Amino acid sequence: MNYYLIAGEPSGDLHGANLMRGLRAADPEARFRFWGGDRMAAEGGAGNLAKHYRETSFFGIVQVLRNLRTIRRQMRECRDDVARFAPDALILIDYPGFNMQMAEWAHAQGIRVFYYIAPKVWAWREYRVKAMRRCIDRLFVIFPFERGYFRSKGIEPVFEGNPLVDAIAARCAALPPAEEFRTPCRTQQHREKPAGRPLPSPNRNFRRTSAPRAPKPRTRDTRAMQARRSNFAQCRQTLRRLHLPCRSPYPGQGRRPQNPTP
Repeated sequence: MNYYLIAGEPSGDLHGANLMRGLRAADPEARFRFWGGDRMAAEGGAGNLAKHYRETSFFGIVQVLRNLRTIRRQMRECRDDVARFAPDALILIDYPGFNMQMAEWAHAQGIRVFYYIAPKVWAWREYRVKAMRRCIDRLFVIFPFERGYFRSKGIEPVFEGNPLVDAIAARCAALPPAEEFRTPCRTQQHREKPAGRPLPSPNRNFRRTSAPRAPKPRTRDTRAMQARRSNFAQCRQTLRRLHLPCRSPYPGQGRRPQNPTP
């Protein structure tokens, strides 16, 4: 069978690669075409990667509006590529903003639609349930409570567990034993290796818009603060001469004077 998969995020790339591995085990004659990332390319062949998720992932209303023309162009490119490939099944992996539109288009073209990792409509945008009930032939969920939820909405889902559990288990199997982490670093090579590093966002636009920026110093505020400190220092000296207690509003400045000697 011919399978066309669409994943628009790093997590979808991970789950898509594992899904392709399972499909190939069940169907040795499987042929793939996909939008995804490096993991899916390693599993299904780099020549079958139609578009990398780095070119398609836009987060936040600002990025979506700014790249609206690009998103529409990519939607047309995806539809044309799916039509040329003529898949037996279109498999959509999460990424609901893009994939729900693809589901409606594919349903109108008579292509069977399988949605792997259902949109979280129980959390927000529940109106999508109507389109899901109309356009999706088979819905695969990853949380047990989603079975009851989608059944109450007229959709019979399939629950086979959470793929993240398998991904974590495979990752843990490849890690060194715990004793190696508890052993203190003894060699110069280990001392030079960093213990860890910050985890970057998978999306460059998200990093650009969400990273906190240091406030710019304001000259007027700085001068005003210095003037207040100077005035308070003068007041403090006066109070000390009068043997009165004095506390500073600034940490580490101003102390209660010791009891004056008679």
